[in-house]
Amino acid sequence: MKYGVVIVTYNRLELLKECIENCIRQTTQFAKIIIINNCSTDGTEAYLQQYKSDARFVISNQAENLGGAGGFRVGLELAGKEELDWVLIIDDDAMIAED
Repeated sequence: MKYGVVIVTYNRLELLKECIENCIRQTTQFAKIIIINNCSTDGTEAYLQQYKSDARFVISNQAENLGGAGGFRVGLELAGKEELDWVLIIDDDAMIAED
């Protein structure tokens, strides 16, 4: 089974950092961590640059804030290209347990 997660974020960089760390530390690893940056103005885009070379990550920086539903639409479209069996969709303030 291949698992993925879609995270939608907007101007909550500190929460996003914690959310990403929680996703990385899963006992069952995510094959893909898809992050939709909804046009954040708080340094999120620059922070996410460090993950561009990590094959687990798909980063999509939006030109405008699409809202939560719009961000999840984009994220699920990207997830559909990754041949994942299951996809968890969460906001940047979701702190999931390691298991």
